[in-house]
Amino acid sequence: MGKRIYGKDDCPFCDEKQVEDYIIWKGTHWYLVHNKSPYSGNHLHIMAVPYEHINFYLELSDEAILELREVHIKVKEFFGEENYFSFTRETMANRSVEHLHMHFLA
Repeated sequence: MGKRIYGKDDCPFCDEKQVEDYIIWKGTHWYLVHNKSPYSGNHLHIMAVPYEHINFYLELSDEAILELREVHIKVKEFFGEENYFSFTRETMANRSVEHLHMHFLA
């Protein structure tokens, strides 16, 4: 049996009750959230998630793309002097949620 994939009908990012305790910032088009299952094993794995359920970056509205600047400012504030890196998977390979999101890890 393969890895469980969450689609639009059961998307944890679209159901705010599933993530509300983990949200650290809310914008108009994006929110920042602690990863419930961090790769790093600590609180220094956060994600930027658009409110709109889309799969790929090219589906973002112009307004959502403009707000990415503010997202990155908030990420920098979160990490402070800590070094971090980010990644976004643009294919479904190894993704568990069919909802665009960006990872930021120390």
